[in-house]
Amino acid sequence: MKRPFSLAGIGFILAIALALRPGTGVHAQAAPDRKDDKQVTFTRDIAPVVFQSCARCHRPGESGPFPLLTYDDVKKHARQIEIVTRTRFMPPWLPELQALKFADEPRLLDEQIATIRKWVEEGAPEGNPSDLPSPPKSVEGWQLGQPDLGLKAATPYQKPSRRSGQMKLCRIAGSWASTSPMP
Repeated sequence: MKRPFSLAGIGFILAIALALRPGTGVHAQAAPDRKDDKQVTFTRDIAPVVFQSCARCHRPGESGPFPLLTYDDVKKHARQIEIVTRTRFMPPWLPELQALKFADEPRLLDEQIATIRKWVEEGAPEGNPSDLPSPPKSVEGWQLGQPDLGLKAATPYQKPSRRSGQMKLCRIAGSWASTSPMP
């Protein structure tokens, strides 16, 4: 009688199962040993992280589905924030970690993720209001500044809903004042 699984196959399945356990895997973060047992608070420890890495999208009029601008906003979503930051689902940042950093990179450090986790585990305390940093200033309109040039197609293009992954390249005729590359 033939065995349905080889020992190598069982070992492979076991290795995958161990890698997928909670607290392990590529994105798992171990909480650093804290030298001080000071309580983590929103005003001193969490607000700076949220204001820097989350509030640019999580504010009225932007892509985040709910605002994260006040203690009440963040506390309401504390457990969800802990999960999505621990799994690195949020903040969304696709470039791999490397020595070269992008300007205003929203990636969270392992220590920041561990701090969020500790804050949630401690019941998400608010802290001293005098420790709260200034809320982030929101930029109205274009986040990167007004574009140098806006173009309109001669006829509107309606993207078919069934082809969600396709992109349309358009040729735009016209005379240009300059053809030199931007600095």
